[in-house]
Amino acid sequence: MGKLFRPKVLATIVALVGIGSVLFAQGTCPLDGSAQDALVAEVRALRAEINQVAGAGIRMQLLVARLQLQEQRVFTVARQLTDAQNALAASRARLAGEQVRVRQLEEAASRASGQSRMTFEQAILEAAPGPSRSVEPPGPGVHDAGR
Repeated sequence: MGKLFRPKVLATIVALVGIGSVLFAQGTCPLDGSAQDALVAEVRALRAEINQVAGAGIRMQLLVARLQLQEQRVFTVARQLTDAQNALAASRARLAGEQVRVRQLEEAASRASGQSRMTFEQAILEAAPGPSRSVEPPGPGVHDAGR
């Protein structure tokens, strides 16, 4: 039975290969001109779409990079603004403290007389904030003008 089986298997294989080659030969018939032109046009359209998508991807990457750069700049400026606001608040606090000190010295000077009054006026000039430090000491009666 083993010897009879081999020729049948061999005949079946030969028949299948023959049928397959006939079917393959029928499937590879040359395309007519219009079908080939349609395929070429479709391939070109696909290439154009791929190029368009690739270009859009590159533009998107550039826009994201620009956005990140702008975010960094905004963050830096915001930090500088916060630092400036903190420095301004500290300066205002120092100014308020100095103004209180000057007021106290002026009140003490108004109560003082003679040499001690001159000492208070000199202390007021030294403690006064701003350009009044470089101004010459006022003459007698300058602080009395408001009374």
